[in-house]
Amino acid sequence: MYVYKFRDIIIITFKNRHRGYVMGHTKRGIFILVEHYGDLPKELNDEEKHKFVRKERVINGRKEKVYVLRVNKLPQIAQKSLDNYIFLLRKFSKRKKMLFKASRLSMQQLTKILKDKRILFYTGAGISCFAGVPDLKRLINELGIDFNKPIDRFLRTVITKPGDIILYLFHFFTNLKGKPTPAHSSLKRISAKLNAEILSENFDGLHQKAGSKVIHNSHPLWKKRINEKWLKEIDVICALGVSRDWDGFLKRYKAHNPNGIIIAINLKPPSYLGKDDIFLRRDLQRAIPQLEKEFNLLKEKSCLA
Repeated sequence: MYVYKFRDIIIITFKNRHRGYVMGHTKRGIFILVEHYGDLPKELNDEEKHKFVRKERVINGRKEKVYVLRVNKLPQIAQKSLDNYIFLLRKFSKRKKMLFKASRLSMQQLTKILKDKRILFYTGAGISCFAGVPDLKRLINELGIDFNKPIDRFLRTVITKPGDIILYLFHFFTNLKGKPTPAHSSLKRISAKLNAEILSENFDGLHQKAGSKVIHNSHPLWKKRINEKWLKEIDVICALGVSRDWDGFLKRYKAHNPNGIIIAINLKPPSYLGKDDIFLRRDLQRAIPQLEKEFNLLKEKSCLA
Protein backbone atom coordinates (compact mmCIF):
# COMPACT_ATOMS: atom_id res chain seq x y z
CA MET A 1 0.00 0.00 0.00
CA TYR A 2 1.28 3.45 -0.91
CA VAL A 3 -0.17 6.87 -0.13
CA TYR A 4 0.85 9.94 -2.10
CA LYS A 5 -0.15 13.52 -1.38
CA PHE A 6 0.73 16.33 -3.78
CA ARG A 7 -0.87 19.73 -3.27
CA ASP A 8 -4.63 19.10 -3.49
CA ILE A 9 -4.29 15.54 -4.80
CA ILE A 10 -4.42 12.49 -2.54
CA ILE A 11 -3.63 9.12 -4.13
CA ILE A 12 -3.82 5.68 -2.51
CA THR A 13 -2.21 2.78 -4.37
CA PHE A 14 -2.46 -0.98 -3.83
CA LYS A 15 -0.53 -3.39 -6.00
CA ASN A 16 0.68 -6.95 -6.28
CA ARG A 17 1.99 -8.95 -9.25
CA HIS A 18 -1.53 -9.64 -10.56
CA ARG A 19 -3.29 -6.30 -10.30
CA GLY A 20 -3.06 -2.73 -9.11
CA TYR A 21 -5.62 -0.29 -7.70
CA VAL A 22 -5.33 3.49 -7.62
CA MET A 23 -7.96 5.70 -6.04
CA GLY A 24 -7.81 9.34 -5.21
CA HIS A 25 -9.35 12.72 -4.80
CA THR A 26 -8.82 16.02 -6.63
CA LYS A 27 -10.79 19.24 -6.89
CA ARG A 28 -12.61 17.62 -9.83
CA GLY A 29 -13.77 14.67 -7.73
CA ILE A 30 -13.02 11.00 -7.17
CA PHE A 31 -11.07 8.85 -9.64
CA ILE A 32 -10.31 5.11 -9.75
CA LEU A 33 -7.86 3.10 -11.85
CA VAL A 34 -7.70 -0.70 -12.01
CA GLU A 35 -4.94 -2.57 -13.84
CA HIS A 36 -4.82 -6.35 -14.29
CA TYR A 37 -1.54 -7.88 -15.43
CA GLY A 38 -1.86 -10.91 -17.72
CA ASP A 39 -5.15 -12.58 -18.64
CA LEU A 40 -8.29 -11.40 -16.89
CA PRO A 41 -9.76 -13.79 -14.27
CA LYS A 42 -11.99 -16.50 -15.66
CA GLU A 43 -14.55 -15.58 -12.98
CA LEU A 44 -15.46 -12.48 -15.03
CA ASN A 45 -18.11 -12.86 -17.74
CA ASP A 46 -17.70 -11.46 -21.26
CA GLU A 47 -19.69 -8.30 -20.53
CA GLU A 48 -17.50 -7.51 -17.53
CA LYS A 49 -14.29 -8.22 -19.46
CA HIS A 50 -15.34 -5.79 -22.21
CA LYS A 51 -15.18 -2.94 -19.70
CA PHE A 52 -11.40 -3.29 -19.64
CA VAL A 53 -9.10 -1.83 -22.33
CA ARG A 54 -6.26 -4.11 -23.38
CA LYS A 55 -2.79 -2.56 -23.62
CA GLU A 56 0.80 -3.72 -23.81
CA ARG A 57 3.46 -2.53 -21.40
CA VAL A 58 7.07 -3.38 -20.68
CA ILE A 59 7.23 -4.90 -17.19
CA ASN A 60 10.57 -6.14 -15.87
CA GLY A 61 12.04 -5.94 -19.38
CA ARG A 62 9.26 -7.97 -21.01
CA LYS A 63 6.17 -7.00 -22.99
CA GLU A 64 3.10 -7.93 -20.96
CA LYS A 65 -0.66 -7.66 -21.46
CA VAL A 66 -2.29 -5.11 -19.18
CA TYR A 67 -6.06 -4.71 -18.89
CA VAL A 68 -7.09 -1.25 -17.72
CA LEU A 69 -10.35 0.02 -16.24
CA ARG A 70 -10.77 3.73 -15.48
CA VAL A 71 -13.55 5.44 -13.57
CA ASN A 72 -13.61 9.22 -14.11
CA LYS A 73 -10.71 11.28 -15.44
CA LEU A 74 -7.35 10.56 -13.82
CA PRO A 75 -4.64 13.15 -13.24
CA GLN A 76 -1.37 12.23 -14.96
CA ILE A 77 0.31 11.75 -11.58
CA ALA A 78 -2.08 8.86 -10.77
CA GLN A 79 -0.63 6.62 -13.48
CA LYS A 80 2.88 7.67 -12.47
CA SER A 81 2.07 6.72 -8.89
CA LEU A 82 1.17 3.17 -9.96
CA ASP A 83 4.16 2.80 -12.30
CA ASN A 84 6.65 3.94 -9.65
CA TYR A 85 5.06 1.97 -6.85
CA ILE A 86 7.61 -0.59 -5.60
CA PHE A 87 6.09 -2.01 -2.44
CA LEU A 88 3.73 -4.98 -2.50
CA LEU A 89 0.74 -5.35 -0.24
CA ARG A 90 2.27 -7.54 2.43
CA LYS A 91 0.71 -10.39 4.36
CA PHE A 92 0.97 -9.79 8.08
CA SER A 93 0.82 -13.08 9.92
CA LYS A 94 0.30 -13.22 13.67
CA ARG A 95 3.39 -14.21 15.59
CA LYS A 96 3.10 -17.38 17.62
CA LYS A 97 5.09 -15.83 20.43
CA MET A 98 5.60 -12.18 21.26
CA LEU A 99 9.28 -11.21 21.08
CA PHE A 100 8.83 -8.30 23.47
CA LYS A 101 7.08 -7.53 26.71
CA ALA A 102 4.77 -4.65 27.50
CA SER A 103 6.75 -2.18 29.60
CA ARG A 104 5.60 -0.67 32.86
CA LEU A 105 7.78 2.37 32.36
CA SER A 106 6.35 5.63 33.60
CA MET A 107 6.52 8.66 31.33
CA GLN A 108 9.11 10.10 33.70
CA GLN A 109 11.31 7.04 33.21
CA LEU A 110 10.76 7.17 29.47
CA THR A 111 11.88 10.80 29.44
CA LYS A 112 15.16 9.85 31.11
CA ILE A 113 15.73 7.11 28.51
CA LEU A 114 15.17 9.56 25.68
CA LYS A 115 17.34 12.27 27.23
CA ASP A 116 20.44 13.07 25.16
CA LYS A 117 19.43 10.55 22.46
CA ARG A 118 19.01 11.20 18.77
CA ILE A 119 15.29 10.58 18.34
CA LEU A 120 13.06 10.18 15.33
CA PHE A 121 9.30 10.42 15.81
CA TYR A 122 7.36 8.19 13.42
CA THR A 123 3.59 8.62 13.47
CA GLY A 124 0.72 6.50 12.19
CA ALA A 125 -3.06 6.55 12.12
CA GLY A 126 -3.35 6.11 15.89
CA ILE A 127 -2.37 9.71 16.57
CA SER A 128 -5.22 11.05 14.40
CA CYS A 129 -8.10 8.77 15.43
CA PHE A 130 -9.11 11.20 18.18
CA ALA A 131 -9.74 13.81 15.46
CA GLY A 132 -12.18 11.46 13.75
CA VAL A 133 -9.87 10.75 10.82
CA PRO A 134 -10.55 7.28 9.30
CA ASP A 135 -7.54 4.97 8.99
CA LEU A 136 -6.42 2.91 6.00
CA LYS A 137 -7.12 -0.41 7.69
CA ARG A 138 -10.77 0.58 7.82
CA LEU A 139 -10.62 1.62 4.17
CA ILE A 140 -9.22 -1.79 3.14
CA ASN A 141 -11.86 -3.69 5.12
CA GLU A 142 -14.84 -1.63 4.02
CA LEU A 143 -13.86 -1.62 0.34
CA GLY A 144 -13.18 -5.36 0.44
CA ILE A 145 -9.63 -5.25 -0.92
CA ASP A 146 -8.11 -8.73 -0.72
CA PHE A 147 -5.31 -9.70 -3.09
CA ASN A 148 -5.50 -13.32 -1.94
CA LYS A 149 -8.64 -13.67 -4.07
CA PRO A 150 -8.70 -13.62 -7.91
CA ILE A 151 -11.64 -11.21 -7.69
CA ASP A 152 -12.18 -9.34 -4.45
CA ARG A 153 -15.24 -7.33 -3.48
CA PHE A 154 -13.59 -4.04 -4.50
CA LEU A 155 -12.88 -5.20 -8.05
CA ARG A 156 -16.37 -6.65 -8.45
CA THR A 157 -18.00 -3.43 -7.23
CA VAL A 158 -15.84 -1.18 -9.45
CA ILE A 159 -16.94 -3.26 -12.46
CA THR A 160 -20.64 -3.52 -11.62
CA LYS A 161 -21.47 -0.53 -9.37
CA PRO A 162 -18.65 2.05 -9.54
CA GLY A 163 -20.99 4.71 -8.14
CA ASP A 164 -21.04 2.89 -4.78
CA ILE A 165 -17.23 3.09 -4.56
CA ILE A 166 -17.21 6.75 -5.59
CA LEU A 167 -19.76 7.62 -2.90
CA TYR A 168 -17.81 5.79 -0.21
CA LEU A 169 -14.50 7.40 -1.24
CA PHE A 170 -16.12 10.83 -1.30
CA HIS A 171 -17.13 10.44 2.36
CA PHE A 172 -13.74 8.92 3.24
CA PHE A 173 -11.72 11.81 1.80
CA THR A 174 -14.16 14.41 3.16
CA ASN A 175 -13.69 13.04 6.68
CA LEU A 176 -9.93 13.54 6.43
CA LYS A 177 -10.45 17.20 7.21
CA GLY A 178 -10.00 17.65 10.93
CA LYS A 179 -8.26 19.70 13.59
CA PRO A 180 -4.96 18.86 15.29
CA THR A 181 -5.32 16.93 18.53
CA PRO A 182 -3.51 17.68 21.83
CA ALA A 183 -1.03 14.95 20.81
CA HIS A 184 -0.18 16.74 17.55
CA SER A 185 0.33 20.05 19.35
CA SER A 186 2.53 18.55 22.09
CA LEU A 187 4.61 16.58 19.59
CA LYS A 188 5.29 19.77 17.66
CA ARG A 189 6.77 21.40 20.77
CA ILE A 190 8.67 18.27 21.88
CA SER A 191 10.29 17.76 18.47
CA ALA A 192 11.36 21.43 18.38
CA LYS A 193 12.97 21.20 21.84
CA LEU A 194 14.78 17.96 21.04
CA ASN A 195 15.66 18.99 17.48
CA ALA A 196 14.02 15.74 16.36
CA GLU A 197 12.46 15.05 12.97
CA ILE A 198 8.92 13.78 12.45
CA LEU A 199 8.23 11.22 9.75
CA SER A 200 4.63 10.26 9.13
CA GLU A 201 2.58 7.80 7.13
CA ASN A 202 -0.52 9.98 7.64
CA PHE A 203 -1.90 12.16 4.87
CA ASP A 204 -4.46 14.10 6.95
CA GLY A 205 -2.25 17.20 7.26
CA LEU A 206 -2.84 17.50 11.04
CA HIS A 207 0.87 17.72 11.85
CA GLN A 208 1.23 20.60 9.43
CA LYS A 209 -1.84 22.32 10.89
CA ALA A 210 -0.22 22.04 14.32
CA GLY A 211 2.88 23.80 12.96
CA SER A 212 5.21 20.80 12.61
CA LYS A 213 7.59 20.26 9.74
CA VAL A 214 6.91 16.71 8.64
CA ILE A 215 8.37 14.39 6.04
CA HIS A 216 5.63 12.18 4.64
CA ASN A 217 6.56 8.67 3.49
CA SER A 218 5.38 9.51 -0.05
CA HIS A 219 7.64 12.57 -0.30
CA PRO A 220 10.75 12.31 -2.53
CA LEU A 221 12.83 13.46 0.46
CA TRP A 222 11.73 10.32 2.33
CA LYS A 223 13.51 8.00 -0.11
CA LYS A 224 16.61 10.20 -0.11
CA ARG A 225 16.83 10.08 3.68
CA ILE A 226 16.43 6.31 3.93
CA ASN A 227 20.10 5.39 3.71
CA GLU A 228 22.44 3.36 5.89
CA LYS A 229 24.38 6.33 7.27
CA TRP A 230 21.29 8.25 8.36
CA LEU A 231 19.63 5.21 9.94
CA LYS A 232 22.76 4.43 11.97
CA GLU A 233 22.68 7.92 13.48
CA ILE A 234 19.22 7.39 15.01
CA ASP A 235 19.37 6.06 18.57
CA VAL A 236 15.63 5.68 19.12
CA ILE A 237 12.56 5.66 16.92
CA CYS A 238 9.39 6.58 18.80
CA ALA A 239 6.58 4.95 16.83
CA LEU A 240 3.39 6.75 17.82
CA GLY A 241 0.14 5.11 16.77
CA VAL A 242 1.90 2.92 14.19
CA SER A 243 0.23 -0.49 14.13
CA ARG A 244 2.13 -2.04 11.21
CA ASP A 245 5.34 -1.48 9.30
CA TRP A 246 3.44 -0.84 6.07
CA ASP A 247 6.36 0.04 3.80
CA GLY A 248 9.17 -1.78 5.61
CA PHE A 249 10.82 1.37 7.02
CA LEU A 250 11.23 0.00 10.56
CA LYS A 251 12.59 -3.28 9.18
CA ARG A 252 15.25 -1.36 7.23
CA TYR A 253 16.09 0.64 10.34
CA LYS A 254 16.77 -2.55 12.30
CA ALA A 255 18.76 -4.05 9.42
CA HIS A 256 21.12 -1.06 9.22
CA ASN A 257 21.11 -0.22 12.93
CA PRO A 258 20.70 -3.42 15.00
CA ASN A 259 21.56 -1.50 18.18
CA GLY A 260 18.77 0.99 17.57
CA ILE A 261 15.67 0.81 19.72
CA ILE A 262 12.03 1.18 18.71
CA ILE A 263 9.68 2.47 21.40
CA ALA A 264 6.07 1.96 20.34
CA ILE A 265 3.28 3.82 22.11
CA ASN A 266 -0.12 2.50 21.09
CA LEU A 267 -3.28 0.96 22.49
CA LYS A 268 -2.50 -2.43 20.90
CA PRO A 269 0.82 -4.29 20.51
CA PRO A 270 2.24 -3.73 17.00
CA SER A 271 3.68 -6.45 14.81
CA TYR A 272 7.17 -5.04 14.21
CA LEU A 273 8.86 -5.03 17.66
CA GLY A 274 11.82 -7.21 18.60
CA LYS A 275 13.11 -8.46 21.94
CA ASP A 276 15.09 -5.29 22.72
CA ASP A 277 12.27 -2.91 21.83
CA ILE A 278 9.73 -1.35 24.16
CA PHE A 279 5.94 -1.27 23.98
CA LEU A 280 3.91 1.15 26.09
CA ARG A 281 0.17 0.64 26.16
CA ARG A 282 -0.96 4.26 26.37
CA ASP A 283 -3.55 6.63 24.97
CA LEU A 284 -1.51 9.02 22.82
CA GLN A 285 -3.76 11.97 23.64
CA ARG A 286 -2.63 11.65 27.25
CA ALA A 287 0.83 10.16 26.81
CA ILE A 288 2.38 12.76 24.48
CA PRO A 289 1.23 15.83 26.50
CA GLN A 290 2.49 14.04 29.61
CA LEU A 291 5.82 13.39 27.88
CA GLU A 292 6.04 17.09 27.04
CA LYS A 293 5.37 17.95 30.69
CA GLU A 294 8.14 15.60 31.86
CA PHE A 295 10.63 17.10 29.41
CA ASN A 296 9.75 20.58 30.69
CA LEU A 297 10.30 19.46 34.30
CA LEU A 298 13.61 17.86 33.34
CA LYS A 299 14.72 21.09 31.70
CA GLU A 300 13.76 23.13 34.78
CA LYS A 301 15.77 20.82 37.04
CA SER A 302 18.83 21.06 34.81
CA CYS A 303 18.56 24.86 34.84
CA LEU A 304 18.38 24.91 38.64
CA ALA A 305 21.29 22.52 39.07
